[in-house]
Amino acid sequence: MKAFLWILVAILWIPFTYWTVRYLRKLRNQPSGRIIYRRGVLGYGVPFWLGSLIVTLAIIPERDIYFLLYWTAIYLYFLFPVCLWAGYFWGKGMSAIFPGAHDR
Repeated sequence: MKAFLWILVAILWIPFTYWTVRYLRKLRNQPSGRIIYRRGVLGYGVPFWLGSLIVTLAIIPERDIYFLLYWTAIYLYFLFPVCLWAGYFWGKGMSAIFPGAHDR
């Protein structure tokens, strides 16, 4: 039963990831969403994901290439959409704090 639930979550995560990327890419075409996309999603979400991946790969005790690829795949699959949403909320908060800032 536990394995079934993990497989179900893994399968249901694929449409969520696809929807996340699609929604955030559509956001960059909106006038108010351009700042959120560039400064939040691209400026905070993607570097947050890369930084957490690099730190994780640096501190794991096993340096086998398959183990590193395993953790990279896990981080790409599960953490990437979460980091994009963190960047979205970061950008939304910063655009509310600094409303006059325009993206150049």
